[in-house]
Amino acid sequence: MKLKTIVAAFLLALISKSVSSQCTPPPVSCTNTDFSNAFINSSTPNTIEYDNIVSTFHSSMARQSDGRVLVWGEHMNGNTHVFTPKELKSTNFPGLTGTVLKFTGASANINTGQFIALTTDGLFYWGDEETILGFPWNYSGVKKLSVGLPTGVNPGDVKMLFGTTRYLVIVTCGGDVWSLYNGVSWKKIMIDSTTPLTGVVAARGADIKWFKKSAFMALKSDGTVWTWGELIYNGDGSGPSSSTYATKMTIPTGITPKMIGMTGGIRKVGSNNIAEMTYYLLATNGDLYALGGNSQKQLGIYNTTDTASWVRPLKSNSSTDYLTNVAWISPNEHDGSAGMPAINVLTTDGTLWSWGYNSFNMLGTGADDSIDPTKNIGGLTASDKLMAVETGGHTSIVIKQCSGKFGYVGHFINGSMASGSGVDGSTTGAFNFANTATLNVCGANSGVAFISSISAPVYAGSVIQLNYAPLGGTFSIVSGSATVTSTGQLTLTGTAANTVVVKYESNSPCANTNNQITINVQRSLSVGFGAVSAKIINNGLVIDWTTLNETNNSHFEIEASSDGINFTKIGEVISKAKEGNSSEINQYDFTKAAFSTASILGIGLMVIGGLALAIGVGARRKRIIYALIVLVSAATIYTGCAKNNDTTATNEGNNFFVRIAQVDKDGTKTYSKAVTVKR
Repeated sequence: MKLKTIVAAFLLALISKSVSSQCTPPPVSCTNTDFSNAFINSSTPNTIEYDNIVSTFHSSMARQSDGRVLVWGEHMNGNTHVFTPKELKSTNFPGLTGTVLKFTGASANINTGQFIALTTDGLFYWGDEETILGFPWNYSGVKKLSVGLPTGVNPGDVKMLFGTTRYLVIVTCGGDVWSLYNGVSWKKIMIDSTTPLTGVVAARGADIKWFKKSAFMALKSDGTVWTWGELIYNGDGSGPSSSTYATKMTIPTGITPKMIGMTGGIRKVGSNNIAEMTYYLLATNGDLYALGGNSQKQLGIYNTTDTASWVRPLKSNSSTDYLTNVAWISPNEHDGSAGMPAINVLTTDGTLWSWGYNSFNMLGTGADDSIDPTKNIGGLTASDKLMAVETGGHTSIVIKQCSGKFGYVGHFINGSMASGSGVDGSTTGAFNFANTATLNVCGANSGVAFISSISAPVYAGSVIQLNYAPLGGTFSIVSGSATVTSTGQLTLTGTAANTVVVKYESNSPCANTNNQITINVQRSLSVGFGAVSAKIINNGLVIDWTTLNETNNSHFEIEASSDGINFTKIGEVISKAKEGNSSEINQYDFTKAAFSTASILGIGLMVIGGLALAIGVGARRKRIIYALIVLVSAATIYTGCAKNNDTTATNEGNNFFVRIAQVDKDGTKTYSKAVTVKR
């Protein structure tokens, strides 16, 4: 039977933490990142999470409150579409390794989506390789980005990962900004030839790939805003211009910036098409400002006139009827195709406002045309309260209070709606909540009951912390051997394998919705192993291990093998637990003379002795050299345990192996994984 590992315990700790934040963060990230500081409930500018949902032309990625990242849509599986949300993990996406920390994507019209994931192992990519990275066109599976992260930047140092066509941008925890152009090499953003741009908390941008025009902006922790690129505005009434270096923008007087964003468009001038860039700046007081190109009414000022000075979007065709109390902005920033400049914003009361180019009904009205700021478009009503919105290249996604499924509007094709099927090419003029998938997006819980457990094996006798949302609901055991507290602490009682069904009923404005999960419980653990280590000390093989808990445990047998398959008992240690039962951590050790162990394994002293004789040293030095050889080659030890026929160590070269057999009072044995010790 499998035993509990330190990894499982760590997962439980993460899920316990998520109850208070309603969002489970990855195990490695900036210490100041709060993934639930997003959407309508966003507050502190320096820690806002912009990217819990990322949408491209016909694809989306969404971080769930239990830490999973779900993905769906066009070419999300490399050369195939994903019609139902699929978790972004190695078992679903071969080639991906590590735990997902950040994710992004970009597109340049239909069938061009490329996606990037930052994991604890580095950067990975899939989809249309030339969209962001500029590699030759290929829809093969997930690959690790050979250029990696910038020198000196580790995965856990990345605060923000942003993608648009041709560019991948990261903001580090230390406030630096790096840009990767066409996947070639990283460049640190500078304000002059010797001075880097520092203190940055967010960076966004837009690119029109086919015109090779882009612009980026960054928000610093001191409230200043900076810009660079091929088509930029400085906010001082001049422009557009270009700048390799980041330049400080002039921003409206008396405001504190909360969020930044951009979108790109195309303006037709005579027979020519010209790229344009539009900037958005949201202040902490809820006032919104816009600047730049306006060919598709993306400034929200009831005309199509560009402006090099900041203006405020309007609620009506009145020059002073400004849109106020804005909590969140979502411009179309990841798609760099022929120009679909558009933006959705949420006000603090959950109202949606939309304007810009409504290509293929991506904003939710019947007209495929540019629209002025419109309230609750796409069939929404005054009673609908929205928690989140994300704008894609041909789509918009919303999370509505009391709706477990997300709302979708725009081009319905290649899995874009996550409806389980669909390549029909139609458009939806109103938000569809009926045929989409259930989401519980981090930072945007709709109020509908949500409950989940860890994905690691669970055992009778274990205590685990359930992840749930919203807070304040009621738990109950529908069936199985278990008890549960009001805060979601689940105790799996008994000793036999069984199935436990837990229900969570939401005490929210959503008419007391409920949800339940089924947990397959394995038989009780006799011992939960903690850390295991082995090393050579003074010619002796020393093995140390800890147990997290013990039930009906008799003793441990230490076994060794020369091939990792056939093991021989070399010693025995009696349980320290009173009557074989303990809920405390117990520490154990076992020592065996190294030469004796070698003899038991059939390694042969002549091999070792011959090595020493061959180099012509005395007996004392022979022993020292032997000890050093084995000590230097001692391997890092695996934690956890498995059945004898579950895990087989591989004999590489002249290695030998050690494992621990735990023996119940009834004689039943379970085994740790084999520990490799090189000779």
